[in-house]
Amino acid sequence: MITSVFVYGTLRKGESNYHWIRDYAKKTKSAWVRGWLFDLGPYPAMIEGRGWVKGELVELNDCEIALKKIDELEGYHGPGNPQNLYERIEIEAWTEEGEEINCLVYIFPRERKKELVIMDRLLPGGDWANRKNKQGWIPYFAYGSCMNEESFSSTVAEYKMIGPGNVENHRVAFTRWSEKWQGGVADLIVSPGEHTQGILYVIHPDELQSLDQREGASPHLANPFYRRTWVDVTIDGVKLKAFTYRVVNKEKSEIPPSKEYMETILQGAQGLGQDYTGEFRNRMEGLRRETK
Repeated sequence: MITSVFVYGTLRKGESNYHWIRDYAKKTKSAWVRGWLFDLGPYPAMIEGRGWVKGELVELNDCEIALKKIDELEGYHGPGNPQNLYERIEIEAWTEEGEEINCLVYIFPRERKKELVIMDRLLPGGDWANRKNKQGWIPYFAYGSCMNEESFSSTVAEYKMIGPGNVENHRVAFTRWSEKWQGGVADLIVSPGEHTQGILYVIHPDELQSLDQREGASPHLANPFYRRTWVDVTIDGVKLKAFTYRVVNKEKSEIPPSKEYMETILQGAQGLGQDYTGEFRNRMEGLRRETK
């Protein structure tokens, strides 16, 4: 029997409804689950998805009694009951220590996903505790070498990969020469009617400085290579704003990428759509052929 429940809103320690489970909480650990979190004002709602939601994993004493109390609070009347405000499902949670634990969680019914998306109250960092000060984890859209997780993790320590996302009316171009890569490196440019796929992450705000340094986008630089900007990313039918980088001083003609850079990008692009990845490969190879 599963004896742990993942809580992400008013049942967390210090929140308004913690008293409902305080006497049944045997052990509490900070944890994450996969999903998307929306702020409904007095309380949040979670739906299934590839995003990340931060909360607490609570191991319960007298589990059956505790769950009946939580069911009452969450408006849960049984599996598939049309009166349910929330559904209770099994899910995997990951603790800060790296443990993977099966638990229960209360989520909004699937049929109400469209309602939440229309409300446009997504918390992309996935942490309801940071809903007011907005100091939580930050979505980052990678379209170049940072799609490669091995390369990305060499720069950024605290992050979570969400997965492939889509940015409309943009494409990747190679508008800057890189001494490091000895060739052209990627830029995200406006291109009506086209689209760009990339890898969406959430990163801890303390990692921004390291990522800025990697991209040559530090605020103190007199002549930065890249500048931080925001784009709309669609994933799982949910649209969110994520930061990314654009080249500041673009060359008029695209610069062929080096073989090493191209292979680094393509390794990271394996999780994207096959058609997109194939076209991306062909375009990079075409640029390289033009110089031979």
